[in-house]
Amino acid sequence: MSTPSFACVIPTHNRHHFLRESLSSVLAQTLAAEQIIVVSDVPDPEAAEICRELAAESGHPNVVFVHDPSAGSGASASRNRGAAEATADYLGFLDDDDLWQPSLLEAVAAALTGNGSDLVAVNREIFSETDSHVGPRIAEGLKSADVAAASLGTTGSNMIVSRLAFDAVGGFDAQLPVKNDTDFFFRYLLAGFTYAVVPDLLVRQRKHGLGQLTTKNERRAHGTELYIAKHREHLTRRDLRKLRLTIHRIRRASATTFRGRTVHLLGALANYTPADFLRERREWKMWHQADA
Repeated sequence: MSTPSFACVIPTHNRHHFLRESLSSVLAQTLAAEQIIVVSDVPDPEAAEICRELAAESGHPNVVFVHDPSAGSGASASRNRGAAEATADYLGFLDDDDLWQPSLLEAVAAALTGNGSDLVAVNREIFSETDSHVGPRIAEGLKSADVAAASLGTTGSNMIVSRLAFDAVGGFDAQLPVKNDTDFFFRYLLAGFTYAVVPDLLVRQRKHGLGQLTTKNERRAHGTELYIAKHREHLTRRDLRKLRLTIHRIRRASATTFRGRTVHLLGALANYTPADFLRERREWKMWHQADA
C-alpha cells in the first residue's frame, strides 16, 4: 500500500496565538501534510499573515487561508469548507487551540496499512497552562450504539478520515452548535464504516477559558436538545438519561436565580444513577484538574 496523502483543516476564530502553535505543529510533522487549510468565519488579516509567515519559514508549498463568511454557524461549517478545498486522500481536523505531536501523521499512515478502515482515531493528552492528563482512551471495536450519547474518546482534533467516508456521511452537521464530533462519529459508525486506533498520545487538547464550545451556557444546553431531536430514534433510555443529565447540569451552572438552580438540580438528580457517580469519580481528576 502506498503512503496516503493527508490534508489538515484548521477552523479558526480570532485566536492568533493558539493558531500559530497549532499550525506550527502540523508543519512539524515527520510525514508532511500535502495541504494545510485554515478557515476563518470572520475577516482576519492577522491569521492570514500567520499562515503566510509560517509557510515561508517552513518551505511548505500549500498552506491556504480561507475566509468564509458563510461558515459563521461554527466550526463544523469551517471544517466542511476546508474539506471542500482539499484534494488529499485523507482529511485531518485540528482545532486552532489544539496540537499534533510531530509523529501523528506517520503513525496514522502506519495504522492504515493493511487495516481497511476509513478513519483513524488518535489518543490524546489534555493539558492546561499548569497541568496535563491522559484523555479518555479510545476503545477498539465500538459500535454506533456505544457512541450515540457520548463520543468515548473522539474529538475534532483526533480523527483522520478518508475523503470517501467523509463525503458518504455528509461531513459535519453545521446545524448543530455542539456535539458535532459525537454526531459525526456516530453517523460514521451507523453507516457501517470501521476505524483503527493509534494508542500513543499524539494529540494535545488544550483546556482554557477563552470561549471553548464546552463552556456551560444556554447555547450548549439547547444544542444538546437539538442532538436528541436529531437522533431520537436511535437513543436508548439510558442515552436519553445521560443527555438530559448534561442539559440540567449546564442549565444549573448557568442559572441566575435560586429557583432556576433548584429546578435543574432536581432535574439532574432525576437522571443521575450510582453508575454515573462511580464513573465521574474516576474521571474527575482527568477533566477538572486540567481546568484549574
